[in-house]
Amino acid sequence: MYLAGPEVFLPDAEVIAASKAAICRAHGIEPRYPGDAVAPLLARTDLAPAALGHAMFSALVEQIRGCDAVVANLTPFRGPSADVGTVWEVGYATGLGLPVFAYTNVAAHYGERVDADGMVIEAFDFADNLMVEGAIAGHGELVRIDGGDDPVDRLRNLDGFTRCVSDAAAHFGVAAGR
Repeated sequence: MYLAGPEVFLPDAEVIAASKAAICRAHGIEPRYPGDAVAPLLARTDLAPAALGHAMFSALVEQIRGCDAVVANLTPFRGPSADVGTVWEVGYATGLGLPVFAYTNVAAHYGERVDADGMVIEAFDFADNLMVEGAIAGHGELVRIDGGDDPVDRLRNLDGFTRCVSDAAAHFGVAAGR
């Protein structure tokens, strides 16, 4: 299972990755963390920044293609909406026909988080844009957790992640502890 989310940008991303991996394995699921796919590339010194970025993209796409499902952290990141890279991964996975299980550590509806700027604000009571929530709807709800006010601590909260992994294990008929 591919683990999508902006936690990769945290200074202690490896700690979060290890915690997520332990939760997955306790539910009988083998995790695939983005950092695993890009680590060999980050060690290279022969690539220009743009070439490195393109190589990372290709490695992550291949990692998603090798998975049976995605768990995505759609907690707002650097703004009122989910991380754009994570949203792209959700859309790509959906396009491949993979089930997507997602959570956000902000319980407020999207419309409550955006500024009224003279344009229409979606009024569907969704956690994010209707296209994001629609991609997840076929496999369950977008799990909402109140992860607190601190944007960094919010990304570290794994309650919603744990629920998504449990839902994924049930979806695939995987017994915990396998």
